[in-house]
Amino acid sequence: IDVDVRDSTCLFTRSEEQNMTTLHQSVEHGQEYEKAATRVTHGCEKATGHHRMISIDLGELKILLRVAVRACISPVNDAEDENDELQAFSSLEISREPASNKSHVEKLPALPIQEVSIFRTTPCRLVPQVSIIEIKTCASHRELNWERLYPQLYLSQTAFLYIAKHHCGNFDSPEKVELGAESMQPYARHAGQGMAKLKLVLQNILDAAKKADCGHGVGLSLVSKSGQLTLYKRQEATGKALGKEITSKFK
Repeated sequence: IDVDVRDSTCLFTRSEEQNMTTLHQSVEHGQEYEKAATRVTHGCEKATGHHRMISIDLGELKILLRVAVRACISPVNDAEDENDELQAFSSLEISREPASNKSHVEKLPALPIQEVSIFRTTPCRLVPQVSIIEIKTCASHRELNWERLYPQLYLSQTAFLYIAKHHCGNFDSPEKVELGAESMQPYARHAGQGMAKLKLVLQNILDAAKKADCGHGVGLSLVSKSGQLTLYKRQEATGKALGKEITSKFK
């Protein structure tokens, strides 16, 4: 993880060992199930993914987290949600200017009025966080690893999980799980304990990074080896450089 310090803020950038990974034969059906069970919203037909910024407060630590979003629940009145500006524009009428009373004004021949076409587009609107969902697929004889999955859903503030189980690729109807349900409380308590540990780790990283940087903008990298996190100084011109359009927002 590349670490860059800007005043009292640490910016973490995920770094992969390789830019490309070759996928071999797999028994997973997650991506194909998503294609079959969801539809692409208008205007996003060529999109390769969607991410959302989540704000989290862990004590005195304020965190902005970028998370990948799988899908969302469409509103019931999706077809009725129209752009107000488009409605106002479509109600306009074209009329000729009244003739002038001034005799010295030369009368020009009337010009033909070309037809005005209006193309309806999907209105720009923010999908409510409560409409964001996660989709997981697994074999019918297996159980999800809730100890690992629940903290991820907790941090991304995803309220609902849809579990689609299958037998040799034949899927049953998906099961809807509410993360705040009574059955999820044991995992919620365990995740709460994990958040306390996460806060302590992040605070230690922040203190160590600020001490190593000393206000000079030195690039750092956080590396995990044998269960231990070690902070290294990056060589010059290595790592993913952050542009001024990003760094200028953290002062």
